[in-house]
Amino acid sequence: MRRSAAIEWLARALAILGGLVLVVITLLIVVSITGRGLVRQGLGPIPGDFELVEAMTAFAVFSFLPWCQLQRAHATVDVFTSFFPTGSTGSSTCSPSC
Repeated sequence: MRRSAAIEWLARALAILGGLVLVVITLLIVVSITGRGLVRQGLGPIPGDFELVEAMTAFAVFSFLPWCQLQRAHATVDVFTSFFPTGSTGSSTCSPSC
């Protein structure tokens, strides 16, 4: 089954937007820390910087998920299934064709 080009474009654009949000988070943290260091000069931290970073981090993380899913690049955690003998994991694992 062929994926729509619009879906791939949207997933890629969302991932790029997530990367830009990470750059904005970095700049926000730098400005806020610099403001904290220059309180004596009349500057201060950005009000609500912790909450902004939390919300933007959540957005950035979830904006990468569609692209990762389309590329089948998502991380798998096999901590639990690694204790089973080979071949006995049943339907809990996904083959590359699913």
